[in-house]
Amino acid sequence: MRRDPFSRRLARETDLAADDLIQPLFVIEGRGRREAVASMPGIERLSIDLILDEAARLDAIGIPAIALFPVPDPSTKSDDGCEAWN
Repeated sequence: MRRDPFSRRLARETDLAADDLIQPLFVIEGRGRREAVASMPGIERLSIDLILDEAARLDAIGIPAIALFPVPDPSTKSDDGCEAWN
């Protein structure tokens, strides 16, 4: 199985470090707000002021990137996704 370069690449060990990670963060409107995400234990939706603190904490432990996922208020949702473009 390891005679071809392709097979060797598939079978080799993989190194994973904090520098390889991207942390998803779920953003809600307001200040000082933190909401648990029931379907994802240990994950919370955070207001922007808390996102800044969390981003600093992630940077301090070596995670180089975050992906922001806004969570709009359900009352602002529409069929055309207008709030998503806001």
